[in-house]
Amino acid sequence: MKRRDFALKILAFGGLPKEAGGKQTQGLSYATFEIAKGLCNLGTDLEYDLCCTDVNSSVKQVARFPQGIRVIGWTKRQLIFSSIVHPGLVVTLLRKAIRYRHQYQTERSTLKTLMILLYYATVRRIHKPDLLHIHGTARSMFLNCLPSIRDLPRVTTLHGVIGFDENLPAGCQAIESDALKTNSYFVFVSNKTQRTLLSHYESVPSRYTVIPNGIDLQKFRVLDRNECRHELNLPLDKTILLTIGSLSKRKGQSLILDSVASFPHDVQERICCVFVGNGVSVLKDTKETLGFDLRLYEHVEQERLVQFYNAADYHLSASSSEGFGMVMTESLACGTPIILPRTCDLVEEDFIVEGMNSVIYEEPSVPSIIEAVRRALSSQFCRQVVRDTVAHMSWDQIAARYSNLFRSLV
Repeated sequence: MKRRDFALKILAFGGLPKEAGGKQTQGLSYATFEIAKGLCNLGTDLEYDLCCTDVNSSVKQVARFPQGIRVIGWTKRQLIFSSIVHPGLVVTLLRKAIRYRHQYQTERSTLKTLMILLYYATVRRIHKPDLLHIHGTARSMFLNCLPSIRDLPRVTTLHGVIGFDENLPAGCQAIESDALKTNSYFVFVSNKTQRTLLSHYESVPSRYTVIPNGIDLQKFRVLDRNECRHELNLPLDKTILLTIGSLSKRKGQSLILDSVASFPHDVQERICCVFVGNGVSVLKDTKETLGFDLRLYEHVEQERLVQFYNAADYHLSASSSEGFGMVMTESLACGTPIILPRTCDLVEEDFIVEGMNSVIYEEPSVPSIIEAVRRALSSQFCRQVVRDTVAHMSWDQIAARYSNLFRSLV
């Protein structure tokens, strides 16, 4: 093999958050970004390039993004040119795109699927990686459509279980099942994610490990609660329940509203619910009929998010499924305890200790949420102790674990 000026070249496939120059707001994109940032900043002879279909840049050259991230994007013009130059490949990929959409009943159009497959094939041909790092099951199955990558070592990070959540599309289970059959080394972000996937599917991968997501411990830190409330114009005399996530049935914002609305009026008067996430502003008409204070904020930049974490008394989750839940560990880093159901995989991690940094309830339902909030209202937590439970989870340590894994596979 021709020698290069670095020992290991890795192509990673994921999304990029808005703050970093992409278009994504999901937690998965932030995890992808932090892993890439950590690996790019290790100062080793490992070259880690993040391939993003939502970034408008040259597919032929690596672009430098904030904080040292190396990104390979695409333009429609380049892909049209590639289609003209390689018509046979386009015909082959079109057949695979049609089959993919029919097999998994995805909402993504055949044309969009074709463009993604063509982009992946082009990136593979131009940049000639030694190893692929894939974030999520859907991207794993896209790449599995390309014969040219099947001989390459692959690491697939599974950020959660998607096949058994009734609030997600039905095709997710088939995608998840088939992804586990691919010739990949799998990384699960939590012990429960690993156990659930390995126990529910017939095809069990032989190579896997658990590497949790990390926390930016310098950014997410303990600040003065009252000062943060003053900056955000939030009440000083109420218990603030913070919920972060795009408005959806899976995230359970409606369950939270119904639960708090079930409390006696004198209890409701002492509660302020704060929803942060895409789409929550549609609830502005609902808030006028509620007996408690509800504040709604669309997408909030990371720097301001730190203030919301610190302003809250609790971070309340009602998710029907959550592989890791970075917003919850970031809350803990800010000294804010969390209220979460057992449907969140995080509950089985050893750093989640009920009574020390969390209140745990059985399932996302109105009676269970009411009971959990009642317990939280009568509990006391030391904010520094809460932060100390996650003080070992820096992204630098997580990146080093990925680096060691990549080297062991090539």
